[in-house]
Amino acid sequence: MSSLVRPLLDSGEVQLAIVTSLPGYPDVEFADDEVTYFNIGANRVLETYGAFRKRRINRLLHKATQIAKRWAPDLIHFHGSERIFGLVRSRGMLNVPSVLSIQGIVEEIHRVYDHGIRSSDRRMAWTVSDLLRYSTPATIRQKYAAQIPLEREILAGVDALIGRTAWDHAHALFRNPSASYFHVDEMIRPSFRQASAWSFDQSSALTVMSTSGASPIKGLPVLLEAISNLRQVDIPVRLKLAGISPQPGRSGLNRLIHRRIAELGLNDAVDVLGWLPAKDLVSHLHTSRCFVTPSLMENSSNALCEAQLVGVPCVASDTGGLSSIVSHGQTGLLCSPGDSTMLAARMNDVLSNSDLAQSLSSNGRAAALQRHAPEQIVRDLLRCYRNVAESSSTPSNQVKQTSAPLLAT
Repeated sequence: MSSLVRPLLDSGEVQLAIVTSLPGYPDVEFADDEVTYFNIGANRVLETYGAFRKRRINRLLHKATQIAKRWAPDLIHFHGSERIFGLVRSRGMLNVPSVLSIQGIVEEIHRVYDHGIRSSDRRMAWTVSDLLRYSTPATIRQKYAAQIPLEREILAGVDALIGRTAWDHAHALFRNPSASYFHVDEMIRPSFRQASAWSFDQSSALTVMSTSGASPIKGLPVLLEAISNLRQVDIPVRLKLAGISPQPGRSGLNRLIHRRIAELGLNDAVDVLGWLPAKDLVSHLHTSRCFVTPSLMENSSNALCEAQLVGVPCVASDTGGLSSIVSHGQTGLLCSPGDSTMLAARMNDVLSNSDLAQSLSSNGRAAALQRHAPEQIVRDLLRCYRNVAESSSTPSNQVKQTSAPLLAT
């Protein structure tokens, strides 16, 4: 969303306000770089423990409605169905044309959320700190379950849906058959779009990279097992892992990843890099021979798209919308989610075949540069905005030729 702001403003057709709610921060309104920002304050403790949930939701919706009425947008763009702001439209609190970008589908994430945790590891997947912060795998899954009926209500109540994969298109149609669907690709950070192309000769042999997280749906244990499989047949592959804290810390899921690395005897084979700025990620991508997205569920992975933009040969799970990002054998390789043996084989295909690696690199980068071209993304998004605003039956909400207000939440 932050990458989208500047190109939208540069189009000259949009005035933009952004509304969110950050627990632990007060109500605030400020302007920066032609954008008006609103934060709706929320109590961090109540948000963490889910206390007085119905009352908190009503309060956030009421405040969001007040902001929208005061700002009088021609259109509201909701980013994702994981939060509750879309309810202002589905519950009739605002009669303003609305569109929602599908990030993921909470209901589908909930279905597979803890599939990535072995039954023998379930007790080790949380700590006392997680329990106090209400962030054990069980409580996170409960939060997803509580969001499912709200997500259904949100998706059914908006005027249009924005997606970018065959998977989210299918889910959009089944959840709101009457809504218009617009294909608008993701705006990726400039550091990756402007990076020089990956080169086989400048990359490090047998080096794999992944930008993951400790969440079970990211499938990181599957990747670790695949690395172990390769090393057991005397292929000394190394893994560079970004997005995971270098220290086990207080998170049970993070500790579980570090424990699995040790159990598989991979302490000397895995470099845990932590969180990295974009320029450092680009540098690590340039020196990697292969990039892997082992997710058990994913709509479209920004990390995968970033790697393709740099040109690193990519291997990904054939789950969710990833087959819309990777065309198997052309722009990358796909394998069954959760299958560490097949993942190891796919990685070895890339690591051992320079011609295949270079072909996947060139094709993947060309496809990604076209898919994430800022000018086309802005054109597609403005076409969506105009279509949705102009189809409204409320005359006062008709979009203007220029300077059309927009409220994004």
